[in-house]
Amino acid sequence: MRLEQMFERQLAATLTPQQQADLAQSCNIPIEPTQQMQQFSTGATRSSDEGKNDYEGFLSMPAIEEFGDYMTRHRTQADGKLRESDNWQKGMPLASYLKSLLRHVLELVGLSRGYISKRLQKEYPNHDFEFLKRETACACWFNIQGYLHELVKPVTISGEPGSRIL
Repeated sequence: MRLEQMFERQLAATLTPQQQADLAQSCNIPIEPTQQMQQFSTGATRSSDEGKNDYEGFLSMPAIEEFGDYMTRHRTQADGKLRESDNWQKGMPLASYLKSLLRHVLELVGLSRGYISKRLQKEYPNHDFEFLKRETACACWFNIQGYLHELVKPVTISGEPGSRIL
């Protein structure tokens, strides 16, 4: 890399897009904007949202709240101890997520057809049908999220935090 290019990159990294545009204009250097800018009535500017993930639009707050309630209900382990909320992020085998997902998807299909599985009847004897559908949908969501988490989390040396378990 030439010294000139290194200087340009360093300079670009320290200037805001507006400062870069002003400098280029004062030096009569034609530039092409790399991104559309938004300007607000206050005069503030920022790069546009174009091409960026719109998490606020992608997520359903009622569904997230229901999932949070589900996860809170399932923090108590069989031995009565409370597990950490992010315990699942320590890693589980993909096969474990898939097997559980299939069980819950089949239960959800059954519920959509008016059938309550024997397991759901035993585990939730006094809950209404709508609760069972929400509970089962959250169980599916948990397993899908866990499976995806295992696929996308960084790979490190086995046994260290963040290592992928296959």
